[in-house]
Amino acid sequence: MGAAALLLAATGCGSTRASPAKRHLVYLAGDNPSVASVWIADVNGAHPRRLGRGMAAALSPDGSTVAVLRRNGIYPVSATGDTRGS
Repeated sequence: MGAAALLLAATGCGSTRASPAKRHLVYLAGDNPSVASVWIADVNGAHPRRLGRGMAAALSPDGSTVAVLRRNGIYPVSATGDTRGS
């Protein structure tokens, strides 16, 4: 299976009082971007979880949400993969 990787690890920034950002690796897997899947894993690649279909993805600065581009728009998805409430 071919893979197009969007390697985004969230990094903390701003005030030193802010809680640390969650760190993840977000990537696309598939031979064709039109049918690719968005995946999230620990920064070392461990514990991969499929978040669903998508042509592109971007991790929020705090690491809690992934913006997933699909044919009909951009959707926020929880980094845990939980779609309830998003």
